Amino acid sequence: MRCRIRASDGMWLVNWFAVERRRHLIARLLDESMQLSNILGKSVVTSKNKLRGDADSASSDLKSPPSDLAPGFDVGDNLQFAICNSQFSIPAGPNAATGPEVVRSINSVGPQTRLVSTAQVADVVARSCPPENYRSKRVLLIVPDGTRTAPVGLLFQALHRQIGAVTKAFDVMIALGTHQPMTEEAICGRLEISQAQRKKTYGKVRFLNHAWNDPAALKNIGTIPAKEIKALTGGLFAMDVPVEINAKVFDYDQIIIIGPVFPHEVVGFSGGNKYLFPGVAGPDILNFFHWLGAVVTNPMIIGNKWTPVRRVVDRAGAMVKVDKLCFCMVVEGKNLAGLFAGTPEAAWDARSECASKA
Repeated sequence: MRCRIRASDGMWLVNWFAVERRRHLIARLLDESMQLSNILGKSVVTSKNKLRGDADSASSDLKSPPSDLAPGFDVGDNLQFAICNSQFSIPAGPNAATGPEVVRSINSVGPQTRLVSTAQVADVVARSCPPENYRSKRVLLIVPDGTRTAPVGLLFQALHRQIGAVTKAFDVMIALGTHQPMTEEAICGRLEISQAQRKKTYGKVRFLNHAWNDPAALKNIGTIPAKEIKALTGGLFAMDVPVEINAKVFDYDQIIIIGPVFPHEVVGFSGGNKYLFPGVAGPDILNFFHWLGAVVTNPMIIGNKWTPVRRVVDRAGAMVKVDKLCFCMVVEGKNLAGLFAGTPEAAWDARSECASKA
């Protein structure tokens, strides 16, 4: 006897299997999380029933900024300058820098020439980094490794031309996370410079690889207490999370983060403070970052802004008491299509908003 299934029944079965597969995956992740928590001697305050029954409600606030930000946590009020080819503008916050054009748009440029020009990049860099503000200062650029597609060299070279001659130090650290160190040659490729340029123009620039698993290279800057973790994660976890970062960060007066912002399966959107955590972070917060993302699950994270993981990342970023500037990039293919400059929180907020409306 043959069994005939209508198309609508087939779709229902597909959906049912997808839901069941996700339910079992969450249950397995929670079981593993509980076991790991017991091993570490830490407590997880989520329950299987809550995560299974309230999975949809757990994502209800992912598109809105958190209302219970930790002390010192700033978002959205320090956007300096922006260029983007989107069909809308990003308003600057009340504490943003003022100037002839706080927010610039290139909406009128035709589709065939939508990319941001070298001159426009130089303009944003010049406004964001007046040379007099960097005289005799030690500046550390933090950039992604070769796994992130972006014209990082365009920003590196523009910044070096703008302030390299007046700084006491102008160095580059690769935000490896747990990735393999990059060779001198590979870093030159990342920065889009030749070996000859490296020797002649950028000879004083130190290249630094992050070492996430070398205790001697890390500095503990405090702990996010269990009470805050509970609030930041919507009750999914309640555990103390030690925060370690590359100790060399504190040898500098200014951090400048350069990198693209893309939809990301663990944090929602990459970029901003993510280049600090987990980019140049130690193992405790790095492991917690991925653990939390796994429990929330990919479908509830990717493409959402205010995920629990992003809240933890930005809370850790607020603990780094070094002046920070961030250039968040809009990338089309390998080309620059937009650029936002400001604090890591504000530049990322504006850039990810651009992406979510695109």
